[in-house]
Amino acid sequence: MKHFVGTFLLILSFTQIFAADFTCNGVRYLTLSDSYPYTVEVLQANNSNLGTDIIIPDTVIYDNIAYAVKAIGVQAFYGNTTVERITLPITINRLEDNSFGNCSALTVVNFPDSLRYIGENAFINCNNLQSPTFNNLIDTIDGGAFENCTSIQVLTLPESILYIGKKAFKGCTSLNTVYNNMIRCEYMGNIDNGIEAVFKNCPAFVHLFFHDEMERIPDAAFSGCENLSMVVLPAHLREIGQQSFYECTSLEVVTGGDSTEFIDDEAFKGCTALNTITDFYYLQYLGNDAFSSCQSLTRFYLSNLLDTIHIRSFYECSSLTEISIPNHIVCIESAAFLNCTGLEQLTLSESLQTIDIESFLNCTSLDSIVIPRSVELIRSRAFYNCQSAQFLSLGARVSEIESDAFSSYDSNAFQHIVLLTATPPTLSSQYCWGGISHDVVITVPCGSMPAYAAAPFWDEFTNFTENCDAIDDNEMDDVQIYTANGNIVVTGLESGEVEIYDLSGRIIAHEMMQNCGQNEISIPTSGVYIVVIDRKTARKVFVL
Repeated sequence: MKHFVGTFLLILSFTQIFAADFTCNGVRYLTLSDSYPYTVEVLQANNSNLGTDIIIPDTVIYDNIAYAVKAIGVQAFYGNTTVERITLPITINRLEDNSFGNCSALTVVNFPDSLRYIGENAFINCNNLQSPTFNNLIDTIDGGAFENCTSIQVLTLPESILYIGKKAFKGCTSLNTVYNNMIRCEYMGNIDNGIEAVFKNCPAFVHLFFHDEMERIPDAAFSGCENLSMVVLPAHLREIGQQSFYECTSLEVVTGGDSTEFIDDEAFKGCTALNTITDFYYLQYLGNDAFSSCQSLTRFYLSNLLDTIHIRSFYECSSLTEISIPNHIVCIESAAFLNCTGLEQLTLSESLQTIDIESFLNCTSLDSIVIPRSVELIRSRAFYNCQSAQFLSLGARVSEIESDAFSSYDSNAFQHIVLLTATPPTLSSQYCWGGISHDVVITVPCGSMPAYAAAPFWDEFTNFTENCDAIDDNEMDDVQIYTANGNIVVTGLESGEVEIYDLSGRIIAHEMMQNCGQNEISIPTSGVYIVVIDRKTARKVFVL
């Protein structure tokens, strides 16, 4: 028992020695080390008697021992409303949580080269603090560090920073320019719909500059920067993180970043003013909601390296007028283009396999729809209420159409439907064509009219016609159709018939191909045309 008490007293005595505090020139210090090298942190300096200018020395003497001052402790200056200028020594490496919080008169603090860490809420509510100048070795600015520092106007973030916590500069209402030199930053705020964004409620923030060597913009980095109007992406950028520019509602132009490979989920979601964006030629991944609700976006280049357009990627991009799905894309996921009410021209990938639920729902301006022969299944409501579409062609491998896939509020939609499969696709219900007139012209392959007339739900239609002399669609694998110099060019066709229609169904040109070389067909005016080869394969082209 005596041994236990003795041990307890020894530990207590050691703790008291190790954590001793003392006062020097009105500032309290706390010892951090009681052996060489001796170090202390500032424990308390919120006494108004310390004056307006406070200089923290690099060394203080206590009990004949020289202690190096290494940190400003938790709440050390908190609430000191008198101090205006603080000079920190070159020995300081940490500013702990709330170390200068609510120092409302503070205007200037130097950040010595030794500083590595600025803690949570370190300068919160220091509303007179001028633009800080960080050293090139600091690696952490923690959450809320400069929240509500309303006098900061310009911010330069050095390349050494690895971590910026949530709301670090929230409420810096005078901040207008950020020079973002960070090239290794791994974390920058929370992904929480912009609620805890680093620059939340910074209404004056309009100018943003990046270091050219930056490869990744961290998640939520500039989320909620509501007045940011233009962004020039760095030359070596590879990835734009989740919610990087979420709800930057004044962002109009994004340029640069040609080497970008990944645009993550919700990266530009809610950028309602965005109308111009760079062509990402090397883009390999486009995340969920990447450009959702970008209501001013008129065009977007889809890279040939993409294989999927993910959920709601362009949801409610109501000003998007045309989109060309490149041939490497095999899947358009649900609601990818939902409510793109301005979309007029759509070219689908020849490799496309899946058109998912509601992919093009409410694309009310689409003029025609050509489903390529690679598609087998058209999911529920995929083209629901595409009420302006007059022409529809379904590829030879479509085998199933789900409920409301082509339903419309307008009975005048789809005046001409061409089916390239002799076997009627399975209709999951009578509502696959809900609202469509039953006397629309439906053209089917030669000899298949009886099968369509007898098939469930197809039998409700009354105006079938047949196209004969069709060839096997598999023979079209090497055929390419494109435009050049105002003409439509067909290559790779050994022989066969080529018919070209405008969107009203009027035939514009009719040619017989005699060799597998390059055949150019002259078109009278620019516009959108349907190219039908041997009355079997239909493709849509845009002639400029």
